[in-house]
Amino acid sequence: MDEAQIIFDFVIPILLIIFGAYFTKNPVKKGAVIFGHRTRRSKQSEEAWDYANRRRGPLWKKFGAILFIIVAISYFINPLSGRDLNLFHFILGVVFVFIPSIIIEGELKRKFGEPEDEKKPVQGLRDNKKIQKQQESKKTQNKSSKK
Repeated sequence: MDEAQIIFDFVIPILLIIFGAYFTKNPVKKGAVIFGHRTRRSKQSEEAWDYANRRRGPLWKKFGAILFIIVAISYFINPLSGRDLNLFHFILGVVFVFIPSIIIEGELKRKFGEPEDEKKPVQGLRDNKKIQKQQESKKTQNKSSKK
């Protein structure tokens, strides 16, 4: 196997560990544009934001270390080879990047509940058109009654 492919396989686990270590020491402050756990639940309060972004760093470190071990072991016990193994490592890496988000969302739901804006029913496009037609008919009725 090519050395470049081996290095590429370890990029995601190493980046998870590095970013995890960084965000453990420097959690993202609320209002960050690019980084941070930016979901409805995390943005519902300052406390929820701080909790989510304090959890992200340690989880990324942990999952990065687990992924590193899995990738290393897979070179010894591998039914796949070459590009198939690289693709498997890449897909596994992407999954491991998003697992902490799923865990954090579950914790936020248990700890802080549903965001207020999620409790309100969302009107779909059809509902908006229906309401718009009702408003237009009221306007025409008001105009005709004034005449």
